[in-house]
Amino acid sequence: MHGHRMLHHFHLKHVKHAVEEDEREQILNDDIWTLFKKLAIPAIIGMFMYAIYVFVDAIFVGQWVGTEGLAAISIVYPLTLINGAIASFIGMGSASLLSRSMGAGDDKTLSKILGNNLILLLALSLSFAVVGYYFAEDL
Repeated sequence: MHGHRMLHHFHLKHVKHAVEEDEREQILNDDIWTLFKKLAIPAIIGMFMYAIYVFVDAIFVGQWVGTEGLAAISIVYPLTLINGAIASFIGMGSASLLSRSMGAGDDKTLSKILGNNLILLLALSLSFAVVGYYFAEDL
């Protein structure tokens, strides 16, 4: 059984390497418009679906809560976008640093990045919660 697992692991590792090489070759050699369609269209569809979600959400709030609910959403929505942008900023930056550390085999730096990232996210979450709690009555 152990030999079967090792063979399976080797096979998956080989397939993963082949896929990564194929993706690398495509990025280096494919036509820019082909790459654009492959990489950008899924992101565009995702943003479109999110826009539909927000629109439908506004319809439901407008129908059942009324103008005060729509006013509250109008105030909070930009804050939600800012929160998402900060989370993306931290997530993408951390992913880049983590992948470099993992690739270099630098476990000490990897631990520091993970620890700092956790502390930063906890501090930001707490600050958003405190600000939200403080201004909740005004909304």
